[in-house]
Amino acid sequence: SLRINKGMHVDGNWPALGAAAAVAHSLGLTPAQTAQAVQIAACQLPMSLYLPVRSGDTSRNTYLGHSAQLGQSAALAVASGITSPGNAVREYAHVVLSKEPEPFDDTHGFHLLQAYVKPYAAVRHVHYGAWAACMLRPALDPDKIEHVILDVYEEAVIYCGNRAPQTPLQAQFSLSFGLAAMLGWGRLDPWVYREPQFQDAMLRALEAKVQVQVDASWTQQQMRGARLRIECSDGSRYEQEITAVPGDAQMPFTERELVDKFLGYCEASMPLDSARLWARQLLVAPTNTHPFPFWNLPQEKTPC
Repeated sequence: SLRINKGMHVDGNWPALGAAAAVAHSLGLTPAQTAQAVQIAACQLPMSLYLPVRSGDTSRNTYLGHSAQLGQSAALAVASGITSPGNAVREYAHVVLSKEPEPFDDTHGFHLLQAYVKPYAAVRHVHYGAWAACMLRPALDPDKIEHVILDVYEEAVIYCGNRAPQTPLQAQFSLSFGLAAMLGWGRLDPWVYREPQFQDAMLRALEAKVQVQVDASWTQQQMRGARLRIECSDGSRYEQEITAVPGDAQMPFTERELVDKFLGYCEASMPLDSARLWARQLLVAPTNTHPFPFWNLPQEKTPC
């Protein structure tokens, strides 16, 4: 297993390993060939930077496409007879990351079942503070908030430490922005990233009041969570600790919550009736049904 170094962004590197395995499986390659595809991808993994997230540039959005392209190329290479050393992933950890790879999880469970659905339009690290704010918000008057302290694990600060973000991408990687949006409006969805609300004076004032601190215990235990403390001008104080958010394995989304999120995110791009139809097709249609119209178009029979 690999973990990125500070200054790196995960989307442009080892997602290619998963893509290589997926394409190899789709091609009907053997398990040994699938492992070879992963190693071929590991021989040439790129170094993707966190820099565009800090600057607010959208080049970060090209990272996953690059990873998918590399994974596909690696699988097709194996199918054509190209070989790879069997220890490329470990060598990548040594040469590029200057560390030993973490022990590989060889249990027989499906990691896909550990995937989560994000309720909010932000990086997962932002969700814990935002959910804590959501829990406290009914008792709060945003105009009376004077001090806000957010304790989180170190990884959240590394990847989501942007302050006073000026672009939506910066804001999606901002602990303080997500927290302020939830305190101010009770929502953290695409709407908050649009003008005029994105530069709203109330939102910006709340964001500036947020002090972010690292919880050493959570960091050491590799736990995710948030502890939110708020002091108001009338002397009232509020505190909420969160160690799981909706969408986590221990707090799975209900079907109703999933549909509501899908419909909400579609509202700016398609009529509500069309969005409902798509949702119904995705959730309950027979497995041989093509939910999206463009998938029904004739396709050439290519390997991928």
